Amino acid sequence: MLVLVCMIAFIALHAIGSGTIIWGFISEIFPTEVRAKGQSLGSFTHWIFVAGLTLLFPIAIGAFDAGYIFGFFAFIM
Repeated sequence: MLVLVCMIAFIALHAIGSGTIIWGFISEIFPTEVRAKGQSLGSFTHWIFVAGLTLLFPIAIGAFDAGYIFGFFAFIM
């Protein structure tokens, strides 16, 4: 039950925090002349890391205590 609550909290906080900010941030950090290519690169790397997190999360939960994993995520966020 604790893992489920932590997962829901992580998803909710990510959705109102850095999860939404990344799209505005990507569009603002690149100069106008390379903005389209920069946004493409930023979006690509964002989705690659999201996919990696999704694939590695079950392995990490199996190898470590859930509290350590969510503590690590909380520290990073």
